[in-house]
Amino acid sequence: MTVFNIPVQNRTDANTLEVDLSGVIYKLAFNFNANESKWYMDLIKNDVQIVSGIKLVSSSNLLSQYRAYDVPVGNLFVFDKNGLFADPDETNFGESVFLRYDDEL
Repeated sequence: MTVFNIPVQNRTDANTLEVDLSGVIYKLAFNFNANESKWYMDLIKNDVQIVSGIKLVSSSNLLSQYRAYDVPVGNLFVFDKNGLFADPDETNFGESVFLRYDDEL
């Protein structure tokens, strides 16, 4: 079992990063919705959008409802290092609140 933090950037403009999830390269595209003060993520593989508009919330496997699609086999969840179960916002994402991936179901 491998668990690691995904190196997200603490900035509210749209940004994308590539990451290896269970041996497959995915692009994660992040967008901040200022009206809701929430982060959303799109999952892209081989330049094809697999899932769009995943709301980043704590205490939930973000991929579980998308298993019928070509998503990574592991678990992706929001992790608050302070133990407060905070959702990512415009100040804490990438600082105290991270995305964490566990490659084992």
